[in-house]
Amino acid sequence: MGNGSESSKAYEKALNLIDNDLKKNPQDARAWEAKSDALIGLGRQEESLDAIEKALEILNLSTERNPKDGEAWWSKANVLYGIGRSDEALQAYEKVIELNHTPRLADALLIKGYDFAIKGNYDEFKETFNQAIGLIPASDTAKLARTWNSAGFALAELGKEEEAFEAFEKYAQLSPGDRHSWRMKGDMASELGRYNVSIEAYDQALRIDPKWAEVWYKKGNALAKMDNHNDALKAFEKAVEISDEVIQKDAGNASGICIIKGYALIKLNRYDEAIEALDRALEIAPSSVPVFPAEAWNGKGDILLALGKNEDALEAYNKSIEFNPAFGRAWHGKGLAQSALGQFSEADLSFRVARKLGYQE
Repeated sequence: MGNGSESSKAYEKALNLIDNDLKKNPQDARAWEAKSDALIGLGRQEESLDAIEKALEILNLSTERNPKDGEAWWSKANVLYGIGRSDEALQAYEKVIELNHTPRLADALLIKGYDFAIKGNYDEFKETFNQAIGLIPASDTAKLARTWNSAGFALAELGKEEEAFEAFEKYAQLSPGDRHSWRMKGDMASELGRYNVSIEAYDQALRIDPKWAEVWYKKGNALAKMDNHNDALKAFEKAVEISDEVIQKDAGNASGICIIKGYALIKLNRYDEAIEALDRALEIAPSSVPVFPAEAWNGKGDILLALGKNEDALEAYNKSIEFNPAFGRAWHGKGLAQSALGQFSEADLSFRVARKLGYQE
């Protein structure tokens, strides 16, 4: 409660400072963008939209008056992207590239490349990414690290797991003190079945942050895949222990950590406690983040299936899929529940959907 109050005060203070700046220069597009962000932080959505529209109006005038102003095109692209007008944003990023606007050229190329990745265009992504990475100085290791991290996600989206692993490996090499770099390397190594590599990477992440419950859980999964069940159980116990600490500190904003706790408890066969954790996650999960209820219902489905409550399990998996129709694990669980109920043709369809969505045993 106190954290929310302090946050509101900070946004109010920022808003007052921005308004003072806008009185001096009402044509400052960046100030209007900053005002929009502050208003979002205060929950004043309509006013925030008005502020961002004002920023866009100013940037439109700037690019009309001076079509060769690369910085204005860059700012315009970012505003358009932020309000969901992605096609127009990409046209503006393309303009930055056409103008060869050096300060933003690499970033514009990267965004264009990621758009190719989302659309499944691997060759175009690679060509654009290589152009972009060649523009980043070798001395700028922070930017190179961020770029390889983003490339890893794009390559994974394209189904190029081996190249994605190599990208995350470069991310870790460039940013060895960043816990996320090791976590991503570990995740992709697990995807490739290289569990010994993933455990080493997770250990590096845990050296940086020993209180990272999610990584303890992931390490437990990797150990279990290698049939190292004793150490896997210890890792799951650690995930539960740390989750409890986090939940006690911030119970109102702990839906994600409740899910991690629930899944770790499932691995420990402590089903009643797991259900309790997952129900708590459902109670506090923000409606704007459907991945949390999808994960919670999927976990409940796993428990109910293990307990032989197949109809209830099927209902739980269906609820999970309602929140996230592209959730491969939930479709697979649905197939298992249908098989247990003798619904074999329906199960076959669910398994096929799961595989199409990328589910792997």
